[in-house]
Amino acid sequence: MAKSDNFQLEEMSHFFDKRALGYDNHMRGVIRSFDPFYAALSKPIDRTDLPVRVLDLGCGTGTEIKWIFKKAPNAQITCVDVSVNMLELLRVKYEQWSDRLTIMNASYVEADFEPDRYDYIVSAMTMHHLLRDDKLKLYKKLHSALKPGGLYIEGDYVETPDRERRWLEAYKSIIGDNSAHGQYHYDIPSSIETERCLFEAAGFKDFQLLWQEETNAVYSVSK
Repeated sequence: MAKSDNFQLEEMSHFFDKRALGYDNHMRGVIRSFDPFYAALSKPIDRTDLPVRVLDLGCGTGTEIKWIFKKAPNAQITCVDVSVNMLELLRVKYEQWSDRLTIMNASYVEADFEPDRYDYIVSAMTMHHLLRDDKLKLYKKLHSALKPGGLYIEGDYVETPDRERRWLEAYKSIIGDNSAHGQYHYDIPSSIETERCLFEAAGFKDFQLLWQEETNAVYSVSK
């Protein structure tokens, strides 16, 4: 949990801009069961040819998008990320589907989303950079952005409650007690117990643990 003496705190956009080219290969090493993880992320999405609306938070290079298109080939996906370089790679990767993608270079923490707009909201390996208060505010915003009956699907690192506490203590020792609102790249993964509580406080229901292997998990909640 402790960082090395040469550790340097980096702003989120700078961190991912510098690592964009090697990011996909890096994540294949981080997520041991890479394909099962992303298959689980798309599992709750109904098979349909309708142009369902999907919001993809912290989309990076868009690994999850191909899995979404397998279930909903005509989905209209809004892709949000702070990294310009990641989004450029996404544009190239999905050039033939450009008419189905809306790309936003923005922080999903700060961005506004239209109420009752999306059938699905997904996030993959990104929420572990936020403190609980910031997550709760975001989850309330996402609850509002979903259509009634819509689903929020999250895949992320998870920890035991004890290790969650130790990650948070390490974060505070470097950044302090004030929330940085996801400005810096630093891991503060939650436990599944914490996620359940945050979702309930944000107004979500029907928590489902869809898949878990060690510290990687996928879960969903509905509006």
